[in-house]
Amino acid sequence: RRIDTMVQDALFPFASLRLVHNFLFRDSGAYSRPQGGQDREYTVASEIYQQNLGLAVFITPLAGIQVNATQSLGNTVTNILATRTRYVDNRWNFEAGASVDRPMGEGASLRGTVQHVDAYTERVNPGDPLNDQSYWIAGISFHKDF
Repeated sequence: RRIDTMVQDALFPFASLRLVHNFLFRDSGAYSRPQGGQDREYTVASEIYQQNLGLAVFITPLAGIQVNATQSLGNTVTNILATRTRYVDNRWNFEAGASVDRPMGEGASLRGTVQHVDAYTERVNPGDPLNDQSYWIAGISFHKDF
């Protein structure tokens, strides 16, 4: 089962806000015929619940320039029914950046983006690694019609 929800609102002509929530449920198991039974029955071995909640803000200070920031949390819960084991994984993500798509006159334009991404997984135990990531992405191009 999957449920996807998105709410977006233009707060002002130059700013918008987007809230996104995704939920996914899966199980896995096997069909087997019980002793003395006629019909096969499905027995669940594991259940997985995944959800993501994110909030993004987009601001356009000038035509062709957009600044954005997004904070999200990815949550996964896995239940192994036979051993009554439960695993919880929470991953936080933050992304901020700016994009440019500006005309420069005479059929020329400048297009580019710069983004910074930070992410980490919450520790289950104090000694667990954060599995953190931090990096930059950038690109720029100049277009001219001939």
